[in-house]
Amino acid sequence: LFIPIAMLVFAVMVSQQVMEKATFPLQLLASKGAWYVLKLVGMPGDWFLVEVSGNTLEVIHKGKVHPLNVAEACSGMRMVIAFLALAATVGLFSCRHWWQRIALLMLAVPVAVLMNVFRVAILGLVTLYDPTLATGDAHMMIGTILLVPSLFLFMGVVWVLNKVLREDAEPQGAAS
Repeated sequence: LFIPIAMLVFAVMVSQQVMEKATFPLQLLASKGAWYVLKLVGMPGDWFLVEVSGNTLEVIHKGKVHPLNVAEACSGMRMVIAFLALAATVGLFSCRHWWQRIALLMLAVPVAVLMNVFRVAILGLVTLYDPTLATGDAHMMIGTILLVPSLFLFMGVVWVLNKVLREDAEPQGAAS
């Protein structure tokens, strides 16, 4: 029962003040990171422009402005909590050393934030084709689909951590 009871830590609701202080910087990071990614994507052909102001991205395509507001729900805080819970569980089952578990917990936050930046950037790109894709059910579906590469990136981190330290089959100093 240790793992289910320990997972209750991730279900504790924090105060609104703490959430606002944590989510606003994540909103800014997601919008600025997505702006940078979109600038890199749009650079070769200049087929669209993108501007950022606070937590709002403006994707300009063929003279039409498509504003994207990175709201509190899109800050990535849910992804951070989910990846911390995943890191705690995976660390218990797949990491052999305590330092690997701690590293996995520490790397869960950057992985979640990075994938949230890509999620916001992809939402910016899909608005070029259909602005309604950035809202409603399509927005939720795109976010859900992008959890798959996030999980693979996270599992890649686990794989690298397990390959960093190679354990010998036989301990040093064992006499034959």
